[in-house]
Amino acid sequence: MRVNSELPIARETENIVKLLRSNQVIIVVGETGSGKTTQLPKILIQTGMCSNGAIAHTQPRRIAAISIAKRIAQEIGVNLGEEIGYSIRFDDRSSSGALLKLVTDGLLLNELRTDRYLDKYSGLIIDEAHERSLNIDLLLGYVKEIIKRRPEFRVVVTSATISGEQFSRFFDGAPIIDVAGRSYPISIQYCEPKEELLEQIVDLVKEIEKQKSKLAPDILVFFPGAREISDAVEFLRKRFSGQLEVLALYSRLSQSDQLRVFERKGSKRRVILTTNIAETSVTVPGIGFVIDL
Repeated sequence: MRVNSELPIARETENIVKLLRSNQVIIVVGETGSGKTTQLPKILIQTGMCSNGAIAHTQPRRIAAISIAKRIAQEIGVNLGEEIGYSIRFDDRSSSGALLKLVTDGLLLNELRTDRYLDKYSGLIIDEAHERSLNIDLLLGYVKEIIKRRPEFRVVVTSATISGEQFSRFFDGAPIIDVAGRSYPISIQYCEPKEELLEQIVDLVKEIEKQKSKLAPDILVFFPGAREISDAVEFLRKRFSGQLEVLALYSRLSQSDQLRVFERKGSKRRVILTTNIAETSVTVPGIGFVIDL
């Protein structure tokens, strides 16, 4: 079970293992692209933390829990639902012998009703803690009590945007590891706004289409909400019928429709219409252009 050496967090593997052996809680602050979400579970499994139970790995949203579980299972080379699984509301694909289980914050809080000290888990990764939702704050409070009762329990709190000092203070000076993200060259182009937003998106997509590329990277378009996306999907599908694949991605979308974004079929360039879920909870693969209006 190798950590991807191309990701920045790989350079901190030895330090993470060392700190976990002498601290119950560590804080990992890593920018988007650092590999913290997919590689930290591998590092924790390598430390032998799974000997007394699975590692729970929380995500704020269901789509993130599912997609990350699939990604880690694929990287390790195991079947989803066996060593690596997930558990969300109305859908549980995890075995009793799982090493790692991806769960939503809300579901883990629900588990605390019957397993007050999370005895079936040997460790916990609280991912995306910078979102500071009510569920995450409640979970942090419960965890502070759990570690007092279970000295062997290990916790990793990750944050992408908020300084780790806040979380460190809450956990009585827990050590902080800073991990740099990966950067890529980008170019920014501005355009004059039009009254008709959807027509403007059509024009921008056509302009991108003129830039012929062998890889034909996909296009990500940000919208304020689900209602605007629903209208835009039908409009763009009619305008680009047979040319491009137009997909939607937002939190209230059905699970099967959400997962289509991560399961490429065919060679058509995709235009993915999304809310900020694509910058706060999941990384959409294959994106080369972003339209933000």
